[in-house]
Amino acid sequence: MHPETSTPLSQPPGLVPPMKLFGAEQGKVIPHHPLRDGIYLLEPDGSLRNVPATMRFIGEQKKRTNSNYARQYLQKKRGDKFTESEVIWETFLLNLHDILVDPASIEAGVSKPVFSLPLTLVHKGVMNETDMEMLPLRALADGEMQRLNDEYTLFMEIQLPPYPTQEQRSQILEEGKTCALSTLHSRHGSSALIQVLHGLGKAPWPE
Repeated sequence: MHPETSTPLSQPPGLVPPMKLFGAEQGKVIPHHPLRDGIYLLEPDGSLRNVPATMRFIGEQKKRTNSNYARQYLQKKRGDKFTESEVIWETFLLNLHDILVDPASIEAGVSKPVFSLPLTLVHKGVMNETDMEMLPLRALADGEMQRLNDEYTLFMEIQLPPYPTQEQRSQILEEGKTCALSTLHSRHGSSALIQVLHGLGKAPWPE
């Protein structure tokens, strides 16, 4: 299984939604996203272990570096017989070791990873294949990688959405005078709508 496009989220009435704006609608980026269910790891005896975890943003340079390490690993293991989807999968596995942090550490102001990458994973730019095979998060339970990929994608889209063009912004503002929010969402998507709301702040919708 590889990370794919996130599926739409539906929430029964009365339950806390899995993602809140926390001020993002006014341009306030929140750098952490608590995972309501934490993460689940598969133990050697087949049982599941739940670990509390919170997501944080990581930089593009870190993602590019991890992509290079993932490609090195697959080349050592498979030669040239691997796919780009496998590179994406292994890259996200590496990224998760930096993305997932201990909630208690955030309160203490240090953002400590739940599972740190081995210090010997890379030496002088060369990936250690054995360490890569033994990454702590390879023990994630079935389906957890996909769930975490979906969560992180949604986290990024809500807190750091791409900027709409000036033409798109003007169109949303004009349509918003007569169209329902659901209509605007179906036409333009949540990312564009959030950015328009960023620009408005607490000001009323233009007449």
